[in-house]
Amino acid sequence: MTLWTRVCSGGVATKSKIRVRCRCGTETHVRVSDVLAGGTRQCKACATRAKMSRIPATQRLAQATAASTAASVKAKATPHPLVRAYGPGARAVMNVMSSAKQRCTNANDVAYPSYGGRGIQFDFPSPHAAAEWVLYNLGMRPSPGHSIDRVDNNRHYEAGNLRWATRSEQAQNKRAYKRGVVGERIRALQEIRPDLTYETLRQWIKQGHTDADIIGRQKYARSSL
Repeated sequence: MTLWTRVCSGGVATKSKIRVRCRCGTETHVRVSDVLAGGTRQCKACATRAKMSRIPATQRLAQATAASTAASVKAKATPHPLVRAYGPGARAVMNVMSSAKQRCTNANDVAYPSYGGRGIQFDFPSPHAAAEWVLYNLGMRPSPGHSIDRVDNNRHYEAGNLRWATRSEQAQNKRAYKRGVVGERIRALQEIRPDLTYETLRQWIKQGHTDADIIGRQKYARSSL
């Protein structure tokens, strides 16, 4: 039995179409021949719901569980490129950078007023791109007590302005960077050498290198100047 209601005629030929309305309110065009032959009786959405209603609830649950399990197995079988390159710990770094982006872009995030709300931006194409920069330049998180810290608290989440730091280091660094001589020196050097991280510059300054030495030094130099 057809469940269509005819809205208007599309012609009288066997292969012509007519406009019909399903009982759910959906309107569409169907072939007259399909209606006469019983090939179509209702819209696809209603037909799908009717089909699913004939399947026992336990069977539907089993099918949904199987599909979810298959998707989970597939996801584990094809890990993210960063996980393949750096190991399982890379996922934690991606999560850290995802949280950083939320603080800067999601007005509903509880920390947004202290970040995006005061103009702090997430200057990476994506959290994965940010995680890749962190992993390549800073390495894996040293310990669960370390988190990503912006070297200059008034600058953005951007290349050259990130480091791993403990809570106490973050607090000390914020004070030192704003007012200390070393902090201001690092700020000036990063304007010239944005490829160098805060920790690299701090270590080189601590070793006694001059600004001229640091500006001309190779990033991965191992021997002393």
